[in-house]
Amino acid sequence: MTTPIMPEPIRLWIADLRSGEYQQSTGNLENNEGFCCLGVGCKTAQKNGIKIYAYEDKLESKGKIIGFSLRKQKSALKWLNLQNPFGEFRGSSFKSCDTLIDLNDEENYSFNEIADFIEARWQDLVKEPV
Repeated sequence: MTTPIMPEPIRLWIADLRSGEYQQSTGNLENNEGFCCLGVGCKTAQKNGIKIYAYEDKLESKGKIIGFSLRKQKSALKWLNLQNPFGEFRGSSFKSCDTLIDLNDEENYSFNEIADFIEARWQDLVKEPV
């Protein structure tokens, strides 16, 4: 049996998480402090031609990516091929969490630690390993 190859969108997302280009924050895909790990995934998708929805009318949030999960960012969700908008991973529970949102917001994993996690468990995050 051959080992599945990591999809290009996941590889690019991991590289962006490790790039140092994005400040990390919690609670939303993007806010005035920075991005959550899924928000970086949206930026990666956007850099690759995927439509990302941003606030147009909220003064303090104008231009920021809409949402706290990928629920309103269906194009990014599809491009990344994640099984759900929260970055839920299959398999045994990891610590007390089972989503990337938990790692980012509750466990306070750095982007580098989240990138390592995605790299090791990407097959548990995507709809179907390719």
